[in-house]
Amino acid sequence: VTMMDPQQRLLMDHSWFAIESAHISWPLPESTGVFFGLWNVDFRGVGELALSDQGDFHFGTGSSPSIAAGRVCFSLGLQGPAMVVDTACSSGLVALNVAMRYCFHGECEMALVGAANVILSLGVHRHFKAAGMLSPDSRGKSFDALANGYVRSEGCTVFAVGVGTGEGVGRVVACGVNQDGRSG
Repeated sequence: VTMMDPQQRLLMDHSWFAIESAHISWPLPESTGVFFGLWNVDFRGVGELALSDQGDFHFGTGSSPSIAAGRVCFSLGLQGPAMVVDTACSSGLVALNVAMRYCFHGECEMALVGAANVILSLGVHRHFKAAGMLSPDSRGKSFDALANGYVRSEGCTVFAVGVGTGEGVGRVVACGVNQDGRSG
């Protein structure tokens, strides 16, 4: 567990919390999908420094964002689709869109959808600051004329969604993804 990205641990814990909070009957449908948004790979750099030349077979899976959804499926005995989406800041919302497409097309009965971000290194922060992407006053002002950059933060969320009206499962009726071409 020491060589597992804390984002993976958070997503595992919060997946369980989402199931409990939604009062979903156990066992979950085997076709339940798991869709996570992850883009931060700080743990990989921190772990490589800690291991130097020793190597650790747990580090390979523990530092790879792509493993997070599969870990949850394995732990819960799920056989539905499992994937991690990386579209930077929009990763969680795009994961929701992908999950709903799978649900709408009947490829999974329900889905666990979530995202996590844990800042373990100042490397990316320094790069973003140098590029002028971060708010100099550390205040987010999205969609405001006074917006002057964004603020990095940490967090994790997982929730259960589906197209049916299953007890405790959030119902999404429509979703979509696009970009403007210039900033995409």
